This record gives sequence, structure tokens and C-alpha cells, in this order.
Amino acid sequence: MPKIPLAALIAQNPNDGDRINFFTWFYSHFDNAMAAHQTITNVEPLYFQGAIAGTEFLTYANTKLYICLSMESSDAGLNASQSALLLKDEADADMLKFFNLAPVYDAVSVKYFSNDIVKKDLYFSRVIVTNYTKFVFNGYRITLN
Repeated sequence: MPKIPLAALIAQNPNDGDRINFFTWFYSHFDNAMAAHQTITNVEPLYFQGAIAGTEFLTYANTKLYICLSMESSDAGLNASQSALLLKDEADADMLKFFNLAPVYDAVSVKYFSNDIVKKDLYFSRVIVTNYTKFVFNGYRITLN
């Protein structure tokens, strides 16, 4: 699929100023040919829903990024107190780490719910998950030179 130009992405979100700012920043940062892997060669829409194990989101490549319009991750409720979602940047360094511990207290013990994590309008190169088993992603796969 050919590269989707910035103007086309903005045209799809004409009333969302935050998303327009995000797209504009992303293209100015990653499509400027100022360094290696700083030219966008391909932008393709990507929707994924399913188990995260064995997916492309777990592997790193210095020519691959994701623009996330919306993302949801949930766990099976097992050992939820140690669940985490870590997003890596273009250099495969830690960028964002999310927890949702949501404790629920009763008279006997602390219990945890499903601890879903829902995020929107961000980018990453890969995901590292701890105890999160389900993943829903809506956005774009970006290929850099």
C-alpha cells in the first residue's frame, strides 16, 4: 500500500485538533530525511483484535513504527497485581509504561478486576506485556526507510 500523505490523515479527522497536532508532529519528526530511518516509505491502516502472543507487536525492527489511534489491552485476571504494558520508542528504549491495578477491597482480602488499559493517539515500535493477554489495536503500521 502506498504512503498515506499527511493531508489525507488530517482530512479524515477534520474536527479533532489533538489528533491533527499528533499527525503533524509525527510526520515532521519521522518524515524529514535528516537521519537514517527518517523517511516514511509506507503507511497502511491496521486493525487487530486477539491474543497478543506471537503477534508482530512484540518484535522490534528499526524500520517499523505504529501510530495508535486507539488501543485496549486486558488480562485474564490472573495475578493482575503484576500486570503491565510497556511501549518502546523508535530506538527500542522504554517510552511509556502503563499499569491499571484497580484494587477492590472487601472484608477478607484485596481483589483485582480485569484491569483493562485503554489509550489513544500515541506511537510505538513494539509492546512488552506482563499478564495482558488480549490486545485491540486500531491505527497505522508505518514503514521507515
